[in-house]
Amino acid sequence: MPRTKKIKTMSINEYLFDDLLIEIFNNLTLKDQITCKIVCQRWLALLMTDYHFKHLRCLQLVSKVFTLEEISTILQSKYRFTSIVMDEQSYKVVPFHRMEHIWNFLGESVIDIKIKGLTDLDIYRLLKSFPLLKSLEMYGFNFTWVQDDIVPVFPHVEHLKVSNFFLVNDVQSLFGKLPKLKTVDYDIFNAGEADEGKPMVECFQKYPKFLKTLHWYDKSKEFDKIREDLLKLKNHNIDRLYYITDTDFKFLSKILEAQPRISQINVRSNAIPDLTRITSLDLSINSDSQFSLKPLAALTNLKKLYYKTVALCPIGHESFENDSVTDMQITMTGCECLKCIVVLLESFKGVENFHFIQKETSIPRDRLIYFMDHWPNLKKLIFNNRRCSEEIPGFELFPYSDENFPGMKYLSISEDIELYDNIHQRIPNLISLHFYINSESKSLDIITESVLPYLPELQHVLINFDETSAYHMTEEQNRKGFENVIKYSRKVEDLQLPILHGCLDMVHEATQLFKALPALMHIWFDQIRDGRIFVHRVYSRLDFLNDIQ
Repeated sequence: MPRTKKIKTMSINEYLFDDLLIEIFNNLTLKDQITCKIVCQRWLALLMTDYHFKHLRCLQLVSKVFTLEEISTILQSKYRFTSIVMDEQSYKVVPFHRMEHIWNFLGESVIDIKIKGLTDLDIYRLLKSFPLLKSLEMYGFNFTWVQDDIVPVFPHVEHLKVSNFFLVNDVQSLFGKLPKLKTVDYDIFNAGEADEGKPMVECFQKYPKFLKTLHWYDKSKEFDKIREDLLKLKNHNIDRLYYITDTDFKFLSKILEAQPRISQINVRSNAIPDLTRITSLDLSINSDSQFSLKPLAALTNLKKLYYKTVALCPIGHESFENDSVTDMQITMTGCECLKCIVVLLESFKGVENFHFIQKETSIPRDRLIYFMDHWPNLKKLIFNNRRCSEEIPGFELFPYSDENFPGMKYLSISEDIELYDNIHQRIPNLISLHFYINSESKSLDIITESVLPYLPELQHVLINFDETSAYHMTEEQNRKGFENVIKYSRKVEDLQLPILHGCLDMVHEATQLFKALPALMHIWFDQIRDGRIFVHRVYSRLDFLNDIQ
C-alpha cells in the first residue's frame, strides 16, 4: 500500500494571541464562549484568568500581579494592545526604571490608559512611552505638577480625566497644548464655604460643552446664576450630575426634564427624592426618630445607596422591594432595632457589594451570616464594628440555612474572624480576606491554622492586630503563623503579616516566603516592638530574584 502522508493537525491552543481568534471569541454567544474556554485550556489559564480582557485588546492590570513569565509571554506574542487599566500594585512588578522596554513596546499601540495610585513621578516617567494616547484617566495624580512638560507629548489626546476638579480646573490653559481636546472629566469636587462652587460655575460658563461631570449645589447664589443656562444647554457632553441639596428637589426635576441625555444622576440629601431616574443616593438622617426606607421601592434605576443615620429605628418595619441596588454602604450609630435589620435583608435582593459600619449598636456579631444567606448575589462584604455595646438576644429567631456561599469573593472584618460563627468554613471561593487579631482573639498561629485551610483560593491575605495581641505574641507563634500561610495559602499573591522585632529577620522571612509561594509578589510586614508597630516594610518579588532562584 502506498504510504499515506500524515497531515499535521494544529491545535487551537497554538493561536493564543491570534487576532482573528480573539475577534471570533468576542462575537460568540456566552454559551459558546464557555465551551471554547473549556476546550482551550492554555487560553483559559493565561488569557481569561490572568490577563482579564474586559474587551478586545484591553490589558487589565488592576488587582493583578504579573509574574515574569507572563510578562515574557506578552513580549513574545507581539500582541498589539490598545488600552491599559493599571494600579500601583501592578506597577510595582513592572516599574518603568527596570522594565522600560515593556512600556515602550506597549506604547507603540496603546491609545487609552487608566492609571490609579501611582506617584506623580512614576506617572510622569511612564506616560512619555505612550505618544499615541487619545484617552487618559489619572486618579490621585496632580496634573498641574507636570502639565507644562508632559502635555506637549500628547498631541492626540481627546479625553482627559483626573480625580479632583481642582487638579485641572483651568481648562483654558490646556487648549493650546492639547489641540484635539474634546472633554474633561473628574470625580471629586469639594466646594468651599467662601466661594460656594465659584470655580465650577466659571468653568461651566466658559466651556459648557467640555465638562462630562457637573456638581450642582442647590440654593447656592453662585449656581443660581447659571440655572437657565443649564436648562437651555444643547449638544453638551454632560453624562453625570451630582446634585447636593437638603430636601428640595424641584430644580433637579426641571434638569431631568430639560436634559434627558444625562444618564447618571447622583443625589446627596437629607430626604428620599421621588424621581425614578436617580442612579445613586447619598442619604444622611441626623434625627434619632424612626425613619423608613420604603420610598426607595419607587427608585427602580437606583444602583448605589450610601446611608448614614443616627436613628434608633433607621430602616422601618414594613418590607418593600428594590432589586436594582447593587452597591450599599450603611453607617448606623446607636441602632438597637433588630426588626430593621430583618426588613433590610428582605427588601434588597440585588446587593453585590455591602459595607456595614456600626457605632455603639447592639446588633449581634452573627448578623454576617444573615446578609450572606439572604442576598444571593453578594460578592463583597465589609464589616466595621466600632465599640459595640452588649449584644441583646433575639436575632436567632430569624432563620438561615446551613449552605455555603460560593459567590463570596471579598471579606473584610474589623474584628477576629472566629467571632463570626465559623463563617470562613462557608466561603470556599473567597479571593481576598482582611481581618484583625485583637485582645479577644486566639494567637496568630492558632487562627491561621483554623481559618486558612478552608480558603484554598485566597490571593490576598491581610492580617492586622491591636496593641494587646501584639504585646503577647511570642516568637514561636509568629513563626508558626508564617508556616501556616505557606502550608495553606499556595495561591496567595499579596500578604500582610505582623513580625516581631528582634526575633525574626524581615529579609530572611521574606526570602523564605517568596521561595515557598510561587504566586507571591508582595509582602507587607508590620514590625512590632513592645506591642506597637515599629516600622512598615514592603517587599517585592523582583527584589529577591537572585535569592530565590
